[in-house]
Amino acid sequence: MSKRFIAYFDYLGFKDFIMNNPVEYQEQYIGHIFRDIENALAKQQFKKASPGLMVPNLQNSKLHCINFSDTVLFYTNDDSLDSLKEILEVADIFNWQCIDFFFPVRGCLYYGECVDKRFNTKTGNTGTYSVNSLIGTGLINAYLKAENQSWAGTVIDDTVVQYIAANFGNPNSILSSHAKMYIVPYKEKLEKQTEEWVFNLVKVNGTLNDVAFENMEKSIRENFGKHNKGIDSPRVKEIIGNTITFLKSYT
Repeated sequence: MSKRFIAYFDYLGFKDFIMNNPVEYQEQYIGHIFRDIENALAKQQFKKASPGLMVPNLQNSKLHCINFSDTVLFYTNDDSLDSLKEILEVADIFNWQCIDFFFPVRGCLYYGECVDKRFNTKTGNTGTYSVNSLIGTGLINAYLKAENQSWAGTVIDDTVVQYIAANFGNPNSILSSHAKMYIVPYKEKLEKQTEEWVFNLVKVNGTLNDVAFENMEKSIRENFGKHNKGIDSPRVKEIIGNTITFLKSYT
């Protein structure tokens, strides 16, 4: 099976995080990235690791995940309905927890060709040789669509929507618990752009009152600037503004 569902994410401001902090600080906070990935893979289910310590329970996860530098990839074994539902839930959790609380991301959920090659071995006294490579047009198309977005947010590509419609019926029945329709802000504007499915930022009843909106807006703005990430360039201001505009769609 070469076609599967791929959720591609990249962290916004990651270069500033690396360049503007000592490596000891980077090591400390990179653990938060691992925490967010594991929380999403576990679908926020935890188990006791030791007295007083709870950790994400990854035992039931069927997804594959790769993190390299500023990129996080989740992908399924196949294109079954169960696999689709799992990656929708995981990508949903990962998207909102990153944007709302720690390190903003942009991303794309895509359906297409993707083949993984994995291999690990030791090479002598202290060396290692590790392969964790993905190939296929699905991966590249997911990357290109994610990179063209001008906000912190994640779009569900039409390849996914059309696959649901062709195999499982009305896409709304599967997507509406995780996503809403919205005009996605792109760096390169699309001709005759229409609304697309995008993952939600708001969970409680899908709406925000004025106080909740102000609190979330403050949190998201602070999140963009955490860890000495620059927020003064016109490009970053545009991304933040587009993200807050999306948040306002819940009021």
